[in-house]
Amino acid sequence: MTPLNTFTNSRPALPTCPISRVKPSPPEPGPGPWTHAPYCVVTSRTSDKKLCVFTDANYNHGKGLSIVAKREVAESFVSEGLLPGSSSPSPTHPEPKYEVIPKPNQGLGLFVKPSPSYLPGETILLDHPTLIFPSSDSTKAISLETLSNLRRKALLQLPPQTRSLTRSLAQSIHSGKKRVVDEITDIIQTNAFTQQKAGATHDLIFPLAARINHACTPNAFTRTNISSLAMEVIALTEILPGEEIVHSYLDPSLPLSFRERQQRFHAGWNFRCRCTLCTAPKENIAASDAQRKKIAELREQLEDDETKGDAAAILKIAQRLLELYEAEGMVMPQAEANALAAYGCKYLAESGNEQQWKKAGRKYAKEAARLYGIMFGEESQEVEEMVMLGKDLS
Repeated sequence: MTPLNTFTNSRPALPTCPISRVKPSPPEPGPGPWTHAPYCVVTSRTSDKKLCVFTDANYNHGKGLSIVAKREVAESFVSEGLLPGSSSPSPTHPEPKYEVIPKPNQGLGLFVKPSPSYLPGETILLDHPTLIFPSSDSTKAISLETLSNLRRKALLQLPPQTRSLTRSLAQSIHSGKKRVVDEITDIIQTNAFTQQKAGATHDLIFPLAARINHACTPNAFTRTNISSLAMEVIALTEILPGEEIVHSYLDPSLPLSFRERQQRFHAGWNFRCRCTLCTAPKENIAASDAQRKKIAELREQLEDDETKGDAAAILKIAQRLLELYEAEGMVMPQAEANALAAYGCKYLAESGNEQQWKKAGRKYAKEAARLYGIMFGEESQEVEEMVMLGKDLS
């Protein structure tokens, strides 16, 4: 189960006929890449604005994709090359080293098979969306009945296997003690990723990536492919055979306390986190909260005008942050802290003990480049900057 990054629509779902009782729409070729004629409805009594369902059953080599969008937005998906033709060659992928298996009282999860580990920066999986909807913020003025009908239409026009896979995301999802009535809303609220594509904000359903569960100390993260609709899941640390692949529903760089995290989980997704960090003994949780509070304080110090001009102070803060990040299992913010430490060493080298500071700076720059490479790719601007900094310190 993977949640929507920014879901704020708290309106109750409409009671509707179960999707399983509705007969799927047969294909009826439409213009462009669409395999079904676009289905459009006027969304307001005071205007002629329309939202439409566009389906390409050939997308992703027959797995299919349905988009609910304005016509001009759908056209942008096509013109920007985000919907490659079905004639493009099928990509070859090695046998995955993960398997989807049940967790006791927690639904399904992705676990590493008894095979080689996933190494930091290794791609675990590449997933494609099956459904794309307008973001919740952009549909507040549209009636729930209209929105629900469009979403159901989009789901029902997917190929049978993809439709079944997407619907399975709702099987173990509840809102408190009460099951959400509208199945498609259920799926969106707890599984959608928010992305900017084709000039608008959308909620996308990635059925395989959605199986990755949450942990406050993740060993993986998701990365959007800017030239397509694909989403990559990348190993953040080494993930050993038998370990579950997990990522963070929240920004993993935020030093949130136990209480703050639980409040966000309850408000956004109505669940209580039971990861290793959140189920530790009370004294361990208190120690973690104290360290995270210190992280926030040190970050604030970096913003002080006095600190910004003091290379020694910057280096000292960066070194302390690295210690705290390591203790808290916060991997991603270590990249920036290493970069800060490297720059601190560079400026200190200009005022004496040049070789000592340059040697230390190269170490920090190398580690920053490694982490940025995992997060953004080896060809990223961040990696290039750290490589250049390392050369400057030679």
